[in-house]
Amino acid sequence: MSQRAQLLAIVFPGCAYLEIAHAVAMGRSRAEVRFVSPDGGSVATSDGPRIAAEGSFREASIEGVVAVIVPGGELDAVADDDALSSLLRRAEDAGAVVGGICNGAIVLARAGLLRGRRVTHTVTERHAPVASWGPLRAYADPLLEGSTYVDRPVVVDGPIVTAKPWASIAFAAELSVRAGLETPTDAARAATRARGERWVEPLAYFAIALRRADAPMTRALVEAHVAYLRELDRAGALVIAGPFAGEPEGLVVVRADDLAAAEVIAARDPFVVGGARLATVRRWEISCEGNAHMGIATGPLAP
Repeated sequence: MSQRAQLLAIVFPGCAYLEIAHAVAMGRSRAEVRFVSPDGGSVATSDGPRIAAEGSFREASIEGVVAVIVPGGELDAVADDDALSSLLRRAEDAGAVVGGICNGAIVLARAGLLRGRRVTHTVTERHAPVASWGPLRAYADPLLEGSTYVDRPVVVDGPIVTAKPWASIAFAAELSVRAGLETPTDAARAATRARGERWVEPLAYFAIALRRADAPMTRALVEAHVAYLRELDRAGALVIAGPFAGEPEGLVVVRADDLAAAEVIAARDPFVVGGARLATVRRWEISCEGNAHMGIATGPLAP
């Protein structure tokens, strides 16, 4: 029996647990979540429960680990923790996805994981004014040298996922997909529910390519075809339709429950019934957040 996938959650005194709470909840369905702390003892978080860790950073095994998540919060307890930096590097070397949210990105930077990468965080002039966050800026700025700041809620660069603290749901969804714990659609569904919104299943679209056949095209067939398209439009099934310029072929895009239903729509087209056109039906995956072609919840996924 194969070992269940492992999700390693980093915790430390003063960490902001709520920033990774959604990632923990989402990961539990497909992975075993293990908490590790500086010394293996329990940790008092800054905004949530006291967490009982299952081991220390130095002792933590990365066998079976598909993702590591690092929260933000007060970094005093881990600012000089070489064992944590080593753990994060070992996880990345082993092929795990490593995610840092808010100040968690600074922890990744200290481990050297952000050099040459695009990242997001809040240690900027806009989010962390020097007057109030001077010590943090002084600590973080040198560590972040060599990375490129991107002002987005979530940024993915290779196996590294970073996020702003208010994007914890999107962070969880992105990380779960990247780690192979959720499909893009399942992650989008979970993110929608976490936001307290109702999930609506994405509509299936099908492209019907109409190619020239043996029977001649007649005015009666054209009129019947146009009437059929209007019927589909009134029923809410038609997305778009039209001929290709200068060619005796065209395309009809429809909404349908499945391929079989789309094939029935194509077969009933007067062009096809009359033998003037042959129809080829294919499912058309329109790029959208639901299928991750344009991101889970925040925008394009980086290669």
